[in-house]
Amino acid sequence: MLMVFCLCLFFTTAVHGALQFGLDFGQDGVLEETRALQQDEEIAVDIYVSQVPAPGLRAMGFKIVYDAERLQVIDDGTTIEGIWLSSPSFPDTYTPGEIHFAGFQTGAGLSGNQIRLGTMTFRCKEAGAFEIRLLDRGPTDDFVLTDGTVLDAVMGDGFILAQIITSADLRVEKSGDPEPVRVGEALFYTVTVTNLGPSQALNVTVTDQVPAVLEDVRHTQNEGLTWTAWTGQLQLGSLDAGYFQRILLRGTLSSFHHGSLSNTATVQSDSLDPDGTNNEAVVETRSLPKQGDINGDDAIELKDAIMVLRLLIRLDTDTLYAGADATGDGRIGMDDAVHILRILTMP
Repeated sequence: MLMVFCLCLFFTTAVHGALQFGLDFGQDGVLEETRALQQDEEIAVDIYVSQVPAPGLRAMGFKIVYDAERLQVIDDGTTIEGIWLSSPSFPDTYTPGEIHFAGFQTGAGLSGNQIRLGTMTFRCKEAGAFEIRLLDRGPTDDFVLTDGTVLDAVMGDGFILAQIITSADLRVEKSGDPEPVRVGEALFYTVTVTNLGPSQALNVTVTDQVPAVLEDVRHTQNEGLTWTAWTGQLQLGSLDAGYFQRILLRGTLSSFHHGSLSNTATVQSDSLDPDGTNNEAVVETRSLPKQGDINGDDAIELKDAIMVLRLLIRLDTDTLYAGADATGDGRIGMDDAVHILRILTMP
């Protein structure tokens, strides 16, 4: 199974007040902020330094720290840039999870931006969230200018070169029942969130602002065993690839809404989603007045009975049919008008 993760590179706008570093994944000459890799894919990554002051660098050195459980270094593809002279021990990949770089040059000092220091080649073994960091090697003077100025102090305790997050394609689906729904009846929405993979989705959130005409809206995640008030948003936590979670929403239609009720559910997570077209689902539900409320004004009145009579003698072709079956027997007849009049005369 292919597993994808994204490399989010944060180029330090002020690396402790001096040097800046960047990574070029794929060696295309572009310092990238994100990068997606498939499991087992190998990729070469160039390391650059910028904002190097005059008179320029004579020597450089640093170490890269990475997650050895998820990334494998390919030694043959991990090298010092040719402008730097180095002993055979560099780059040093002996310690799992670390790569040590060091070199010097005898020509004019190198100053300015995007000075290539070396290349790392990785193979993705396993997706997951972790960091790639750049650190000072310790007591050795690493970044030294041609006039003898040592820049190691500006590196402090090091910093994050890359934050790596997983990639997960989330899909949300939604349905409504019954269709149509009458005033006073309960309307149920079913929201299903599925992780299509390839990796675990972190901190999944579902948002659903139900129509305002629904009262006492509650939700359940255990098929109705328990119901909790709905706030408009729900945190689902992490969702493994290939799994789904189902949420059931319930509310009572409080008043007649001409036309259909439109409801939208959306899903998002902290993981990169390669397909945003399936992160939203919309369902339309027709709204009907209560039986006997023929004109849809949320009241059963004498004019509703009159409208039934006019409907029967076909004097009013524009009559709203939705609530004309006041008795609920599936037919519109004189008994519906009588039924409304009885309701009006009841104490």
